[in-house]
Amino acid sequence: MTDLEEQRKRVEELKKKILEQKTKGVPAPVVQETSSNSAIETKIISPIQSISAQKNAEALPRAESTSQNSKQEKQTGSITKEEKKTEPHNNASTQQHATGMIALQAYAQALKQAWADGVVSKDEEAMLSVLRQTLGIGSGEHESLERELQIEVYIHALTVAWQDGGISSEESERLEFFRERFHISADEHFRLEKQVREKLMRIKQ
Repeated sequence: MTDLEEQRKRVEELKKKILEQKTKGVPAPVVQETSSNSAIETKIISPIQSISAQKNAEALPRAESTSQNSKQEKQTGSITKEEKKTEPHNNASTQQHATGMIALQAYAQALKQAWADGVVSKDEEAMLSVLRQTLGIGSGEHESLERELQIEVYIHALTVAWQDGGISSEESERLEFFRERFHISADEHFRLEKQVREKLMRIKQ
């Protein structure tokens, strides 16, 4: 089992535990790995394409002179040597970048799931801490992601509250709870609320 597969397995286990801590289930978004995996697959296929191209070139009718063939062989050999030097490095760096992106996406899912109700329990915080260590998430990345996801959760709460055109007392209390938990200022609240209401109006039109 590769390190990437082990990380994915660990993430899934911790996400399940976080779900169990919540009184309300929150659907976890799907990790989009297509672009990363496509990049990895392209790098893996490239040596095969190079060999195939070389074989096709050798299969062509040899109508050229001996000097031209000799020159072509030298050029092909030079390109092949350069590919052999650069491809291992490119494959390794691409794999590392893809792994890092998947790790961030997986941690973002777990973090958003934990903050969905505005409260992160001690057990959830412990699980997130283990997840950070497992995936190699630094404190700076964690703080940046946490703030971004808290804003997403608050925007979602605003959207739900304004869907029917008005805010009930219960919804108002819930929004106030989120503002306190996420340290959202009055100015930031009005800015986000304006964006949400304008978006809802465009949808209804």
